[in-house]
Amino acid sequence: MANLISPAEYSRQRGVTRMAVSKAMRDGRISYEVVDGKKMIDPEKADSEWEQNSERDRSKGAVSGSSSSNGKEGRTYQDYRTMNEAIKAKLNKLELDIKEGKYILRDDVEKAIFENRRMVRDKLLEIPNRVSSEFAAIDESNKIRTRLDEEIRFILEELVAGL
Repeated sequence: MANLISPAEYSRQRGVTRMAVSKAMRDGRISYEVVDGKKMIDPEKADSEWEQNSERDRSKGAVSGSSSSNGKEGRTYQDYRTMNEAIKAKLNKLELDIKEGKYILRDDVEKAIFENRRMVRDKLLEIPNRVSSEFAAIDESNKIRTRLDEEIRFILEELVAGL
């Protein structure tokens, strides 16, 4: 009888997860023996089977992975973990950029635009109250137009100065 070890021990020796060993056993990439109701592995035989069968599976995965429509074939836990870490890094950078003032929040911009438009509206609606008594005394339309133009320019300059 060969030197048999448990799948857990084999995974430690091989430097892979227990899940990888279990999957290889289930897929038939490495052989095992059942001893006293427990699955046991011959490490020398399993190493050669692992190398031989994993290479074959990788080459098949590369072909099928390239034709995959969803792009998820052949991805490992490590691939997903790497993608997750990259996303976290991007989010952290974005958060830092926001704190440094490189970006502004959309809600803040919308609030500022709303307040600015309200101020413009209020200033324009004040014109009749301010100039109506003057217009009552003016009998020439040219003078009324000139005074109205002055008032609008004054308000616009005031608004620009406030920005």
